[in-house]
Amino acid sequence: MNIQKYKPKERFSERVENYNRHRPGYPRDIIDVFTGKYSLNPNCAIADIGSGTGIFSQLLLENGFKVFSVEPNREMRAYAESNLSKFPGFTSCPGSAEKTTLASNSVEAITVAQAFHWFDIEPTVREFNRILKQNGLVFLIWNERKVDNSRFQKSYEEALIKYCPEYGEIDHRNFTRERIDSIFRDKRINEHHFENQQVFDLESLIGRLESSSYCPGKDHKNYSPLIESIKNIFETYCKDEQVVIEYDCVMYCIY
Repeated sequence: MNIQKYKPKERFSERVENYNRHRPGYPRDIIDVFTGKYSLNPNCAIADIGSGTGIFSQLLLENGFKVFSVEPNREMRAYAESNLSKFPGFTSCPGSAEKTTLASNSVEAITVAQAFHWFDIEPTVREFNRILKQNGLVFLIWNERKVDNSRFQKSYEEALIKYCPEYGEIDHRNFTRERIDSIFRDKRINEHHFENQQVFDLESLIGRLESSSYCPGKDHKNYSPLIESIKNIFETYCKDEQVVIEYDCVMYCIY
């Protein structure tokens, strides 16, 4: 599949507010793995590529890292700049995974949170190799929504399959460990898992859905039945007017 036909560098422009408000964050335990197992420290420079509105960049900055947030989408980049400029270690870069604008051999680590499946792989890997210092690390991170651990999450998944035409094509879960192994076949890869979750009321659950790239726009014929379905699912399974989405946060360290 040619992922570029979905215009990944533009498709989130109208979803910025929902994306920042309703996408899940990342477990603080990731930082403990960075500083413990991989000996990264606040003196390290990290390129957070495909950084979007800065959700993962902020976690890094709050823990003292120097972060180059590389994001090609102007609206998402501007949102990150408005939130993260208060951190002295923050630098916003109007680049892409394939052309970061960073200097050669300039960073100890690269992080990609919820974005690697959007990249043009061959030029991306070349660019990673160019900007990484010797013995540099690459971390690929995804929050993978659990789909069958509760009746609510199973029903939510079924609604996406039924009403979101692009869902099966651009779901990041199609990007398997086997494919990552094939891309970085000359590297070692460690796999880490972390528990993560979000609690939603109905409004924020719809916001979470609308932040997703595969959610049809409001002018699409499937939008209204999708939202109606989500409302019905929420009313069926909510407790105290809330539902919980649980994630397996998966992180691959490539070195």
